[in-house]
Amino acid sequence: MAKQAIARALVSLECQDVTFFLEGIRYQQLEPTWGGSSDSAIDVRCSCAHGLVATGYSRAVAELTALLQDREWRARAGAARAISCGNPREAEALLRFKVLVGDSEPEVIGECFTGLLSIAKEECLPFVATYLSDDNDGVRDFAALALGESRHPEPLEHLRTAWDAVRETGDFRAVLIRAAALLRSDVAFDWLISIIEHGTRAQCRRCGGGRCRYSSAM
Repeated sequence: MAKQAIARALVSLECQDVTFFLEGIRYQQLEPTWGGSSDSAIDVRCSCAHGLVATGYSRAVAELTALLQDREWRARAGAARAISCGNPREAEALLRFKVLVGDSEPEVIGECFTGLLSIAKEECLPFVATYLSDDNDGVRDFAALALGESRHPEPLEHLRTAWDAVRETGDFRAVLIRAAALLRSDVAFDWLISIIEHGTRAQCRRCGGGRCRYSSAM
């Protein structure tokens, strides 16, 4: 806990010690647990990843490549978040590659989606939108939410297309509603209202039975 606090404090203080952060992204601390051991230094590695990028070190993104393949998924997710703050061209290439090779934990891919849309929104929107039809439900959900969080007008058409393609009983429709609400646009709100006005009872329930249950995000 002390090491985690130190790493976070140094990041907050905008420490420029590249050597410290390079060592930190590789640091592991295995603690005994029932039937084996667990790594308690995941947060340290994530904090040091952000700290390394914040120093402006020219090889920061390259150094974080290994962390993007860490055996702990939370460390991989943290690496994706940190990489998105690095050199845009390098970060986009690496995050796209990570999405293409996949990950056992959909949340890691979700962080890549979010990072890509923060780096190059216009260029990466079509790429992320292709995953609205992914076979992995988790990846599909995170793609929809990342598009919603982009606050860009273009994703609504992708969300509506996905809505029409999904089965009536699919839980994905609830995710699409949430993503549309996250857009916080009048057009998205009108679409949600149209579902309530003209959709089936099941569809209306996904909007909260007459009031979108995600409307607080608007």
